[in-house]
Amino acid sequence: MYSGKKGQFFLVGALAICMLLFFGLTPAVRLVSTSSAGIENIAKNLEMEIPHAAGVGVNASNAAGVLTNFTVYALSAASDSGAELDCLWVLFEPMAGSMNVTAGNFMDSPVTLGINISGTYKTLYADAGTQNSTTFSTPDYTLLLAMEVYGETFSADVLTNKTSVYSLISVSSGDNSVRKEILA
Repeated sequence: MYSGKKGQFFLVGALAICMLLFFGLTPAVRLVSTSSAGIENIAKNLEMEIPHAAGVGVNASNAAGVLTNFTVYALSAASDSGAELDCLWVLFEPMAGSMNVTAGNFMDSPVTLGINISGTYKTLYADAGTQNSTTFSTPDYTLLLAMEVYGETFSADVLTNKTSVYSLISVSSGDNSVRKEILA
């Protein structure tokens, strides 16, 4: 009665397992386009988190290192969500009688920063994907930071009696883009 049909259930089972493996293990092709609301949310999150990362770094006596690690993470997270992030931050750290200024350039092109403290003018050049720093002695209460990025000139007055961070970010995806300046 059942002769010759013993292997049919095994063949059907093997076929079902093969189909599950084939359809279950194929890599999903992910075409991501971030909406303008998504781009705005990324920019708002960075607006809050960059000053927070600088504060954590100050508490750990490694503000530039923490900002660099955070920026690398943010670049990866933005890329995973289908957005492109360009970020430039300038960290101002008061020291005994001096001011250390470090620029982290995570943009596609080099940036030249002009910094004026108490009439002393220095140029700080940061190549794409690098950091660079300089020190000023005996700073006034405020300093003027001026820089050219994206063919535009940006400037900010920065207090010298506390650690501050100035950041310029650009988040884009397709035709959507948001650019923000952050000073904290």
